[in-house]
Amino acid sequence: MTGIIGELAFCKKYDYTWDPSFGYDARKGEVLIQIKTRKLWSSDNFKAGRMGRFGRKGKYHFKTGVLVLLGETFEIEEVWMADVKDIEKWENNTKSGLHVSTFIKDPKKAKQMCHGDYDSLARHMGWNKKKE
Repeated sequence: MTGIIGELAFCKKYDYTWDPSFGYDARKGEVLIQIKTRKLWSSDNFKAGRMGRFGRKGKYHFKTGVLVLLGETFEIEEVWMADVKDIEKWENNTKSGLHVSTFIKDPKKAKQMCHGDYDSLARHMGWNKKKE
């Protein structure tokens, strides 16, 4: 369930069409993306642990890989995007899934998309809600 929630939330926020198929989860026109989702369960450390592999059977059928990090209430806390070429290199260096920290550690390769407009992030950061 966590994966589907992350996929659908990302698609809604960034106007992608959820179209799960072999090797990708969503599309915008001809641009295909693969989405992985992690959720906080018992720790505030998003960077701990691994995620599933982006590639399927050594094939990469997408242009961009997306990592969606969900908070306690299953709302988006962070979104990271990386090019398929970088993901393929990272995955070739490990026998199992990538560590989350590997995906997000290089800002030149993985772009963080901050979301100050998400209520969950505002609560987590202690920000006041925007006045309407």
